[in-house]
Amino acid sequence: MPDNINQDVAISGEGNIVVGKGDVIINPLPPAETRLRHDLGILLKNVETTWIKGVLEKSVHEAALLELGMELREEAVDNPWRMVIEKPDRSREEIPRGRKIKDIFDEANRLLLILGEPGSGKTTTLLQLARDLIAEVDSAFAQPVPIILNLATWTNKQQPLDEWLIAELNSKYHLPKRDGKKWLQDRRILPLLDGLDEVKVENRAACVEKINQLVMDYGLQGLVVCSRIKDYADLSVRLAFYRAIYLQPLTPEQVDEYLNRAGEKLASLRATLQEDEALRSMAQSPLILNIMSLAYQNTSAEDLSDPALATDKARRKHLFDSYITRMFNRKGSALPYDDEQTKHHLSWLARNMQKHNQEVFLIEGLQPSWLSVRRWQWLYILASRLSGGLIGWFILNQYFGEWWLGGLRTGLTVGLSIGLVDILRSEWLRKRREMRESPTFWRSVTNVVVVWLMIAMSLGLVKMGLIKTLDIWNIALIFGLLFALIFGLRGSQQNLEHDIQTVDALRWSWRRSLKGGLVGLLVGGTLDWLIGGVVFFGPFGGLSGAIFNGLTREIVETKSVPNQGIRLSIRNAVFGGLIGGITLWLIGERIITGAPSAPSGLMGGLIGVLWYGGLDVIQHYTLRLILVIQRHTPANYARFLDYAVDHIFLQKVGGGYRFIHRLLLEHFAEMYNKKD
Repeated sequence: MPDNINQDVAISGEGNIVVGKGDVIINPLPPAETRLRHDLGILLKNVETTWIKGVLEKSVHEAALLELGMELREEAVDNPWRMVIEKPDRSREEIPRGRKIKDIFDEANRLLLILGEPGSGKTTTLLQLARDLIAEVDSAFAQPVPIILNLATWTNKQQPLDEWLIAELNSKYHLPKRDGKKWLQDRRILPLLDGLDEVKVENRAACVEKINQLVMDYGLQGLVVCSRIKDYADLSVRLAFYRAIYLQPLTPEQVDEYLNRAGEKLASLRATLQEDEALRSMAQSPLILNIMSLAYQNTSAEDLSDPALATDKARRKHLFDSYITRMFNRKGSALPYDDEQTKHHLSWLARNMQKHNQEVFLIEGLQPSWLSVRRWQWLYILASRLSGGLIGWFILNQYFGEWWLGGLRTGLTVGLSIGLVDILRSEWLRKRREMRESPTFWRSVTNVVVVWLMIAMSLGLVKMGLIKTLDIWNIALIFGLLFALIFGLRGSQQNLEHDIQTVDALRWSWRRSLKGGLVGLLVGGTLDWLIGGVVFFGPFGGLSGAIFNGLTREIVETKSVPNQGIRLSIRNAVFGGLIGGITLWLIGERIITGAPSAPSGLMGGLIGVLWYGGLDVIQHYTLRLILVIQRHTPANYARFLDYAVDHIFLQKVGGGYRFIHRLLLEHFAEMYNKKD
């Protein structure tokens, strides 16, 4: 804009700039719009960092990614206009080479199905489309943000797909559910859904119907689904999309061109492919071709023509075994992982990623459900709750005295009580898992009451005397409720698959603060009435509720280092403890006594530390210790996973890890099938 503007100008399209007689005034966007753009920008960066820079640009077969042929498969979709508009038969028309997937997507009215054989490049094509869509998004976010999700995590055929999408945005991209729901309704996001074939066989048809319903209900600005062609063709229903494409296998000429570029080190493979039709067919997959080029360098033709390799399954197993051996020999390492140990660790990881429908693994994403034997799950629950109880009571005992004996006795009582309740609850939830019930308000209330009564009864039995001015019933009442609220409210929202919930960042909400303050005032006032003659817990509870309910989770940028979620939880636990402790120390009892109070500060600090990540940190490292004892993971798990990345078994995706391809994950998962 020229410097010498002296006329009246108003630019109101974005609400950004107002110019008046020589003056330029920047009129900022409304705070809500600024916040929206900020959060959408973070989501966009998450997608780009995780999938484009972390996966597409580091793909193991990127070097072998020749130009894929594409073919229309009109019969694969129920085009809603097919019966209205007379169209020429283009059901198997080959798409001219050189066409960009973004152009095909636009021509399909932005509703596209991508089909192909295993390893044909479906995910890579999807990511190329995501890259082009990301480049379209401007600073005003007039275009929707593409998000990549894997349908394998949709496991409940009764669950609407919009609920699943919102939950996945929260789980994978750390987007608060309230924002995910609003953005879906406002068509701010564009789902790119991989892995329809990874949905359980009995659920796939229902998944297709749910996708069609999602498109009808929300009028999305685009949607893409990827699937292996055989798994999709076996379904009795079709996606109501405008177009489907099939990624063709590489041509013999493309395979020869690629192998010729490699020179003499692949001469035996090139000769064998000319004689072996089955192996040549496998090499038409871009992924398999590149795996072959790495696994079979300088391999003799006799080894490749072994009569034992008579079936496709045997050939594929031999190929991946050879690849793994080659990768071990390709890079030396001083790290203390032998080959067999590495395969055991990766096999365990692959089986659990399959079991939990995960494509990207985060260390902080480990959950007690990864312990397949029930007694180890019980041990985890008891150990983690016992640790939390001991740490919490030791903190309080610094003020109340009886540091060693009283703290140990009371901490054990609290921890074991909570552990027992959670074991019983986990077993109850196990029996009702198929019903997929969501947590309800009354379940939360029931859980708190049960935990409170259990702790109060246990404290009464041990007959400890910490506060001389209160009898044992009041101690059980007060401190039983303190721990019941911390563990009971958390427990009512958790199960073995979501027991550890990291706290990545915090945001202040005045609305939630007011709601929490009112609830805390009601609970605290009830306590004052029960004890009789005391006016303390009402104001204390109201202030505590306002503080601890007002601080809520915040959307964060993509994790860039392993186990970053736990590191952030430690930071936020310290921050939450300081906020709770200092605030209640300065204000909590001043309402009653007119002076700062150490007990209020200690209790506020304890609640803050445990609630804002402290419990999650305790539970995470308890689980990690058990996994090390079982020899499923090394103590320094990040170092081992980086070792696997160096040997091209895994890819590093931000702060997470994924196998270089689903086929390799499946191979590792089949290596060992031993119980925990």
